[in-house]
Amino acid sequence: PTAGWQLRERVLWQVAPEDVSRLVIRQHGKTRELVSSNTNSWALAPGSQGIIRVEGVIYAVRELCRPVATVWNAHGEAARDARFGINTNSPALTLELKRGEKFDLQFGGLSPEQYAYARVTLDGEPWVFECSHGLFEFVLNYLSIPASAP
Repeated sequence: PTAGWQLRERVLWQVAPEDVSRLVIRQHGKTRELVSSNTNSWALAPGSQGIIRVEGVIYAVRELCRPVATVWNAHGEAARDARFGINTNSPALTLELKRGEKFDLQFGGLSPEQYAYARVTLDGEPWVFECSHGLFEFVLNYLSIPASAP
């Protein structure tokens, strides 16, 4: 680290997968909602279209319940820099808990070390970090919306 803010806690939040009731995915100007009736049961919400692979969604949600910043890259206005590749075509996720609490992540391009950049709001301020390969792979493989999707 070259600045004190880079020493911030790396675990963004920690929740139990069984507490998650909804997952909202936004990408390419489209929205897809997934709902859970219990820990291992996910389905498309009424009005959402597409195909989901339930097993993959289960694993992805588990990763999203305890996301970890590998490295903090920027915060505040610097977190809006275009070099992070975070835009409307990037996957953006909202994890909603049964008690109403929501957690948001938006993914972007790759760092020089080939980790995906992601942006989160913490304490009212945007932060950009490099996320684990595992989390990003689950997002790409099971939670992204293809550009050609209806």
